[in-house]
Amino acid sequence: ANASIELQGGLTPQNIWQGQLVNSQLGAFKKNKGIQFTQQQNAKINLDLNKKTFWMDGHCWGNSARAQQDQLCFSQPIELSATKQKLHMNLNDVQLANLQFVLPQGVSIQGQVNGHVYLTRENNRLDLDANLASHKGQLVLSGHGTSRNIFNYKLVGVTAKKINATDYQIQANVEKSDTERDFAKFNMVFADSGVIKTSHIAVNKVNLGILKPFIADVRALDGYLSMQANIAGSLKEPKLTQGKIAVEKGRFALYSMPLDLQAIESTITVNNNAADIKGKFN
Repeated sequence: ANASIELQGGLTPQNIWQGQLVNSQLGAFKKNKGIQFTQQQNAKINLDLNKKTFWMDGHCWGNSARAQQDQLCFSQPIELSATKQKLHMNLNDVQLANLQFVLPQGVSIQGQVNGHVYLTRENNRLDLDANLASHKGQLVLSGHGTSRNIFNYKLVGVTAKKINATDYQIQANVEKSDTERDFAKFNMVFADSGVIKTSHIAVNKVNLGILKPFIADVRALDGYLSMQANIAGSLKEPKLTQGKIAVEKGRFALYSMPLDLQAIESTITVNNNAADIKGKFN
């Protein structure tokens, strides 16, 4: 990725930089030449070097090269300081390929995302309202040579919100097809202290190959994962308390050593500090 950033303004005698962001561009990936965000409105900036505060006016970025323009807008001013952080962002058909630079090598993604993220933290109190969804996208995992694994999905959705004075809820949902046979669901409620109050993960026949690019030294990772599990503890130290994890038709192989496990059929049952593992492989 590359960027072209233009700032106009100057420093006042009070050590405050005042100016604006103008005519700027982000993106322009070599393999996706049409993907480029262009600043659509000038945005005033105020940076107080003494008070260590930052303020930028609301504005939008868009890809004018597309017939249906994907757009990312900051609907309210961005504020950053030691006591307050504020970010209100709306996404309209934003191309997921714009995120290519944060993905591991060999991973590419196609599709659009819509929704919003509203976040305000003031005096250590967080207000959060986020809802993001992507429909009918595609994840491509490229291996050695010309090998590729393609995963199409019907829906990927994430919501996060404050539900009362002290608690927050995060939900995620992945549906692979119209049959509802392949899915992953996640629901968690946690306190502002970080303590997890309730949390549940449900996964049904998700292809393990989707994890391969994120794990070093893995030559092959295949099979289907199903799971029903509860999580307790805290956000910093989550703990699997109860659940069942099953792997069907699995394969696991490494580059660094002659290990190649095939036809893996395994079930792990967890009950607090106890785990029962049953399985077989070739």
